[in-house]
Amino acid sequence: MSDPNSMNDRNTLSDSRSGLERFLGDTPLRVAVRLIILSLVVGFVLSAFQLHPLELVRTMIDFVERAFISVFNSLEDFISYIVLGAVIVVPVWFLLRLMKSRD
Repeated sequence: MSDPNSMNDRNTLSDSRSGLERFLGDTPLRVAVRLIILSLVVGFVLSAFQLHPLELVRTMIDFVERAFISVFNSLEDFISYIVLGAVIVVPVWFLLRLMKSRD
């Protein structure tokens, strides 16, 4: 079991930090240094694979556009299948209902 006093110490420590530090998770300088180092590493890896940020953004936008178009084309096909089937199903159903009502 954990010591209840240690929980109070943690709450006191987190309360003593500023709102900005609580939001960032650490001091602004440490967060900035971590982000710079991480950006350097990611930039190096992207460069090694000859990837450029604008190409990645364009690729993601193209993917979303193609997915959007594909979904709506599928929806259009789905609706056309329903209408095509309804041309046969609805009149047959209506005739069957008429025949049942005569019985």
